[in-house]
Amino acid sequence: MANGDSIPTLGTIDLPVKIGGSSITQKFTVAEIDAPAVLGYDFLHKNKCNLDLGFGILTINGIKINCMKLSQMPSVFKVSINEKMTIPAHTEMIVNATIQGDSSHIMDAIVEPVMSNHTSNLLIAKALVDPSQGHVPLRIANLTDEVQTVFKSTCTAVCESVDMTQRYEDTCKVSQMITKENSEDIPLYLQDMFERSSSNLSESQVDELKQVLVRHKGTFSKTKDDLGRATAIRHKINTGTATPVKLQPRRLPFHKREEADKEVQRLLDCGIIEPSKSPWSTSLVLVKKKDSSTRICTDFRILNSKTIKDSYPLPRIDDSLDALRGSKWFSVLDLSSGYFQVEMDPQDKERKLLSQLLKKQPPRRAKSKMKQYQVGAPMERVALDIIGPFPLSKKGNKYALIVSDYFTRWAEGYPMPDMETKTIIDNFVNNFVCRFGVPRQIHTDQGRQFESALFKELCTRLCIDKTRTTPYRPQSDGLVERLNRSLEEILSKYVSSNQKDWDEQLPWAFMAYRSSVHESTKFSPCKMMLGREIELPIDLIYGPHPQHEEFIDETQVVNEHMIQITQNMWKVHEKARRNMVNASENQKKQYDIKSYQHSYKKGNVVWLYTPTRVKNISPKLQRKWDGPYFIVTVLSDVTYKIQKNPIFKVTGCSSRPFKAILRRSK
Repeated sequence: MANGDSIPTLGTIDLPVKIGGSSITQKFTVAEIDAPAVLGYDFLHKNKCNLDLGFGILTINGIKINCMKLSQMPSVFKVSINEKMTIPAHTEMIVNATIQGDSSHIMDAIVEPVMSNHTSNLLIAKALVDPSQGHVPLRIANLTDEVQTVFKSTCTAVCESVDMTQRYEDTCKVSQMITKENSEDIPLYLQDMFERSSSNLSESQVDELKQVLVRHKGTFSKTKDDLGRATAIRHKINTGTATPVKLQPRRLPFHKREEADKEVQRLLDCGIIEPSKSPWSTSLVLVKKKDSSTRICTDFRILNSKTIKDSYPLPRIDDSLDALRGSKWFSVLDLSSGYFQVEMDPQDKERKLLSQLLKKQPPRRAKSKMKQYQVGAPMERVALDIIGPFPLSKKGNKYALIVSDYFTRWAEGYPMPDMETKTIIDNFVNNFVCRFGVPRQIHTDQGRQFESALFKELCTRLCIDKTRTTPYRPQSDGLVERLNRSLEEILSKYVSSNQKDWDEQLPWAFMAYRSSVHESTKFSPCKMMLGREIELPIDLIYGPHPQHEEFIDETQVVNEHMIQITQNMWKVHEKARRNMVNASENQKKQYDIKSYQHSYKKGNVVWLYTPTRVKNISPKLQRKWDGPYFIVTVLSDVTYKIQKNPIFKVTGCSSRPFKAILRRSK
């Protein structure tokens, strides 16, 4: 030690050390010390390290690394959930949570819950954890009578480092705890069966029965919703090339509808059924059981008639009875809802659908009338969008940033290796703003890159008005979306078979687009932006464009030339404005022919159309409507501000009126 004392060691080990992005193998001596690790003189000498204590900089292999004191490093971190979690009633779960920030320097920390509106009905246990890997386990208990949902990235706890931890030595293994369990403590849900089964048993037999029931208590169903699952085999339905069958929902008696809704909701909450959208559908049938409760069944008669039958030879009943000869005791095992305990093959799930009103699309999707947005000058409004991913090119590019001017229709495209906010800003500022100037307004979709704080800071500093589309509504930025389609059509005709040269063909595609006459303006983007048509290879064959003949006379002076360009630009822009208004009116007239929209008032309750794709979830089986939401503000006849938490701004065609089709039982 530094003070001359000696400490016992446990041995040596070679471990990789990651510093400044480099991995260096170093031999460590293992000992009981407070610090997680200590790098000594041998490491500094071996790697030719220079340590500047004044500035706190460590130079290793030519790389400078800023060093910090442990007291200056953060010690408190927020803990958030990795993904959306649904916790059933009266259930405790252990979920994996993420540390927000770099906690690699902390070995021991305590997790404590944070009270918020999202977790007010949940109990989160305090625990001693190791946050060095960036994630920790959380014990979350739902003691209420309803299912609770915790959304992704919700802050549920805080993690704070601790200086000293005292280990509790009086511990034992889980296997030892199980052997010490009192065999007389029979679970409450097995008490009735135990009493009925032990009425004719001796004391020793009763004790043996107790031990068997306690040892296998996890085999028995605790509640109606506690179902097992057979994973060794999956049920398959072989229909061959049969045409899908879709039966209309049967009309249920009015006094049975509420009971059916409760049962369907229970099956949804238990994960037995799930939302789906399939060409196969059958009717829901209610069957009354012996105990007067209702069971939901499905009419599979038509499906069975289209299924290729499997042959499973069963033993003869008389042979089975003969095998029981000489027996005095008989036991009967019955599966709890055994029909649901055999998993369906994922490819055949769509054939076993029961019709429900909640997951049906509305009879007619709303389609709002087109709203017009007129621009009157270059760079008044610029649209940004990202296309990709494309195959990784030879230059390492995978995406492209598309920039288009609403007035001149001038378009630019910049290949990018990724679509991070910094990459987008660098390309937009260096390649577009520095050449064409700062636009007055930028219009984008709601991608995380354009909604980030860094991009908003750029707009603030350049005094740019930032607008965005409504969620799941690409029509709100139809100009750039149509440009993307044209661009992809051009590239598809000229890229190589492996498609890795798409970024090399991109400038040529934009040159072709900018030199072509636009349908709305009746002029090419080059004429609108530059005041002239650009020279193309075809001009070498058929001669220059007629516009150039006006300027061949060498007697014209520069001032006259500039005046002529200015006058031509003014005439082109004025005529283009009229053409754009006419084109916009024609597009609106054609679009509004099939328009149909709902009209809402403040306080109305609606469903929200949310076709968001979730990782590891099939979009074909995903529920498309979310809610209910409340109308908070009517912004226009097609735009509303709705609230569930938080507030959203949507169009009328992305919503539909709310009807209480399925009601959760209290």
